[in-house]
Amino acid sequence: DAEEDQEDDFLEGGEADDEKLDRVAQFQKSFESAKETDTFGYVLQPSDVIDNLSQPKKGNAVRTPKDLTAVSWAAFCTGDPNDIERDVMKVQALDMLNVMQRLQLASAMLREEKKKLRAKLALMEMKEGKDES
Repeated sequence: DAEEDQEDDFLEGGEADDEKLDRVAQFQKSFESAKETDTFGYVLQPSDVIDNLSQPKKGNAVRTPKDLTAVSWAAFCTGDPNDIERDVMKVQALDMLNVMQRLQLASAMLREEKKKLRAKLALMEMKEGKDES
């Protein structure tokens, strides 16, 4: 079944290869993989039915439902492969059927990671300042 294959790929994440890639490259690889393995059909409304709020503004890229689904999986396949918190989030994501919920979970996970990285950076800057004194 294609969905099981996608979940297996998601869980495994090609982590041995991904250790050599930076985070953006990891995301791109995971995004393309998720998009290629997605076999669900998407039905889009004709453009005349869509309201003006959903129309793209100049310079804004439009994401298809397939793109959003791929993003919702790929977000969990970046970063340190030994991060237990990321693995817990992956399991939670696997339990979600709604793409928007998965995107919200991914966003929350990435915000938390951003906080941790900023704290590490601030600590390193403090240590550098001490060393220079």
